[in-house]
Amino acid sequence: MEQAEGCSATGLEIRNHHSDPSVKCPNCGLEFASNLAVVDHLNNQGPTYRLPIPPAFKRGNNDQEEVTGQYHPKSGYLFRRGQNILQEMEDHDSDQKCRREINPSYPFVDQAEWQLAKFLVQWLMQTDINKFLRLDWLFGWIDALPSGPEWQSTMLEFTNYMTERPIELIWHDGLKVVKDLFANPIFSNHMMYNPHIVMTGSEHEYSEFFTANRAFTIQNDLPEGVTMVPIILVSDKTSVTRMSGGLEMHLVFLTIGNIQSEV
Repeated sequence: MEQAEGCSATGLEIRNHHSDPSVKCPNCGLEFASNLAVVDHLNNQGPTYRLPIPPAFKRGNNDQEEVTGQYHPKSGYLFRRGQNILQEMEDHDSDQKCRREINPSYPFVDQAEWQLAKFLVQWLMQTDINKFLRLDWLFGWIDALPSGPEWQSTMLEFTNYMTERPIELIWHDGLKVVKDLFANPIFSNHMMYNPHIVMTGSEHEYSEFFTANRAFTIQNDLPEGVTMVPIILVSDKTSVTRMSGGLEMHLVFLTIGNIQSEV
């Protein structure tokens, strides 16, 4: 197991009490003026690592009651560091990396060309883009960019169950989707890795999944240091065609409970 040098946030107690602004580092005992100052102190010890503050502790001066919190003491250890999608882009192709150091918009000629491609992909259908361009140069460059998990398709057949049309399952690899979400730098400042208790005065406050008693129960049953990644699935039905056969799709949306709900 690889551990970060310097202070660790394991077991960190957070307070938001206006009559006593002093907050101590749980490891070295130094006093700071605010919770954020303690977190910055912990983050600046050793390798660069940002510890996002749970939303329950980001409060203004209008709250009059004392707010206290306690992380689970044996969760969220740092075993090793993976790459996010931007770092994978850098290491994907050494030639592209050299070109990108000169031109951040590579493989596009400049930022204006990148903006054109982005506009076409976001706002036009594939057939509309083809009519507009009549060329393959843009799609060749778009295909050269790193992408997320690839779409896959599987035809389903059921015994003794006849359908008017073949049933087609269009899907992503769920594990790859979870890894892509977990490593996405867009969410880096809005992630949670540890179950934590939030107390407002004498009342237990529940908001995010990681503040629930269930999160602590699950964490207690896991090996020491393991980071829990809750999977959230939502299903919905949407009509693809109305006047030409009533084709329907049953969508399944996937996200992870580590991303703060405010995002």
